[in-house]
Amino acid sequence: MIMNKYPCRIEKGCVWRVVDGEVIILSDNASKLHTLNEVAGEIWRLADGTMTIDGIISKIVEEFEVDRQTASKDVVEFINKLREMNLLVLKNNPTG
Repeated sequence: MIMNKYPCRIEKGCVWRVVDGEVIILSDNASKLHTLNEVAGEIWRLADGTMTIDGIISKIVEEFEVDRQTASKDVVEFINKLREMNLLVLKNNPTG
C-alpha cells in the first residue's frame, strides 16, 4: 500500500533552498525552477526517506489544521506529481 512507502527526494541533479518561507527547487542542470507553497514545501522537506506517506499526512494535518481526508488526497497527489517530475522516489524501507 502506498501509505506505507517512504518518499525520498532525489538530490542528484537537484538543489533546493527555502527562501522567504517557500521552497525553491532547481532541477535538470538548472533548467527547471519549481516554487512550492508552504504546504508543498513542508511535504518536500518531510520527504527525506525517514517517514512514511501516512506519517507525512499526520504532520500536515497537525501543522496546517486540515482534515485527514483532504490532507491524504492532496499529499498523495503531490507526491505522485513529484515522482512524475523525477524529483522523488518511493522506497519500501526508511533511509537512514
